[in-house]
Formats: sequence, structure tokens, C-alpha cells
Amino acid sequence: MGKLRMILAEVLEVQERALPPDPTMSNTENWDSYNALVFVSEVEGVFGVKINTADVLMIKSLADMKAVLERKGITTD
Repeated sequence: MGKLRMILAEVLEVQERALPPDPTMSNTENWDSYNALVFVSEVEGVFGVKINTADVLMIKSLADMKAVLERKGITTD
């Protein structure tokens, strides 16, 4: 999940090492609804994919984002 962690850290304006081992919206400072949408937008741009609304609503963690991308055939490592 290295690339996803890097994107999330950039969106949240924190050092990557400051993120918890398994970042979620509930355990990660500054990961609010606005930054969640920014994160989705950045991921879409980096990976060249569109994430539908249903998937956006289920993304509450870095693992959730990875699962969404994997369902689209995209690897993140």
C-alpha cells in the first residue's frame, strides 16, 4: 500500500511515518469527509480510474481503498 499511504499522507499534510499502521477515518487525524473526497480524487488521478459513488461511500480506510482498486484490476504496491 506504499503508493496509497504516500497519497494519503500528502492529502492530510502529514509525514507518511505519522500515519497509523492501518489508517482509518476514525484513527487518523485530519481524515475528515472533505479530505476523504480529496483522497479519492487524488487516487483517481494517480491511477487513472473513476471511483463510483457507492464505492466512495464505503471507503473508510486505506484497506478499503486498496480493495476498491483491486476490484478494478489495479495493484497499488
